[in-house]
Amino acid sequence: MTNLDKNLVAKRFRKSLTTYGQNAVVQRHMTNRLGEFIKDIPLEHADSVLEIGCGTGFLTEYFIQNFSFNRYVANDIIPECADYVDMISPEVEFLEGDVEELALDEKFDLIVSNATLQWAEDLKSVVSKLNNMLKDRGILAFSIFGNRNLEQMSKILQRGLKYYSVDQLRELFSDYKILLVQDEIIKLNFESPIDVLKHIKFTGTNALTEYRWSKSGLKNFESQYKRFYTSSEGVYLTYHPVYVILEKTNS
Repeated sequence: MTNLDKNLVAKRFRKSLTTYGQNAVVQRHMTNRLGEFIKDIPLEHADSVLEIGCGTGFLTEYFIQNFSFNRYVANDIIPECADYVDMISPEVEFLEGDVEELALDEKFDLIVSNATLQWAEDLKSVVSKLNNMLKDRGILAFSIFGNRNLEQMSKILQRGLKYYSVDQLRELFSDYKILLVQDEIIKLNFESPIDVLKHIKFTGTNALTEYRWSKSGLKNFESQYKRFYTSSEGVYLTYHPVYVILEKTNS
């Protein structure tokens, strides 16, 4: 596991804002899946909604199109995300800040987050904090990445985020009323290992270290990637989305 540098995370995602929408195909898929799971609760109306890590607005837009609410607050660590949210709907309130440092007194009916909480340094504490920001019987619904996420990169480069398995997530949230914990494996195909690196750069998921490639290092990376992760279309990269829905508890 690599230690998180929140400033670097923000810097890398800020640089990828203009390329994120076109390249983050898995994150957009996760938005739709998470939304469908929330519909199954069912939850047709939530008076107040808080979104953590809105980014360019995949989930924000989904909610506006599929749910009714009186107030929607979209949070992100990157201030420029406010412009993307405003283009989706000027009625959405933008709240800048790191979820691990947010201090809100108000309570929400629903808190949602898509492909964001894997960046939390202490996931259990963040979920506890969000639980305390829910009204009675409120819902926390989020997607996160599991332990096989980007496994090709972590095996070759020996660095990566601390991802949890489904069983570990169930154990982590055992004090809550768990409505859903479900995962899936998605493999994206690319023509070459260099295209994999470009994809990761364009989606901001290269935010762990200021890694500088040497010519020999890049050549070795390409060689290992082709050797172990070849597909019929070139090479592949694994994503491991996990969907979690918890109901408010008083713990």
